[in-house]
Amino acid sequence: MTNLDQNNDIEVKYASLPDNVKEAISSVDSANKIQAIAKKYKLHIDQTGELGTQVGLVMLGILAPRDFVAALAKELALTPELARSVATEVNEQIFTPIRDSLKKIHHLEPGTTETPEVKAESPISSFMAKTTEPTLTNKEKTVLTPADLASRPKKDFDPYKEPIE
Repeated sequence: MTNLDQNNDIEVKYASLPDNVKEAISSVDSANKIQAIAKKYKLHIDQTGELGTQVGLVMLGILAPRDFVAALAKELALTPELARSVATEVNEQIFTPIRDSLKKIHHLEPGTTETPEVKAESPISSFMAKTTEPTLTNKEKTVLTPADLASRPKKDFDPYKEPIE
């Protein structure tokens, strides 16, 4: 599908949305709420933009609510717990006022709710398990030699920062 086809698809979906959802998508208030949520959870500017994109995809009916947390975790590179917290905040502040319309858009029964979850074996959780370093307890501490320290990568290395002499 080309970008033109995708844009036409989005325009068609937008045209078929209820008025309250259209207003929520284009509302300055929604944008301010997304900014506030991003600030609360200390998201970077690119993550903030992607958060707005994912919220918009749910409102358009392109992204299912049950996949929202997993999409946040993947697209914003968040831990599952942080993604769940951000999704809860978005749900309370942005999705709750238009909940009935969202249920119609996503063809959900009026009495049902979708609970977004990140499955235990999702790609994010398996990635996080592989990349997190184990913590050492007092009993497991080891003595590192200067050679060991020199071979370890520097965590706070900034290639653009000039050395202080």
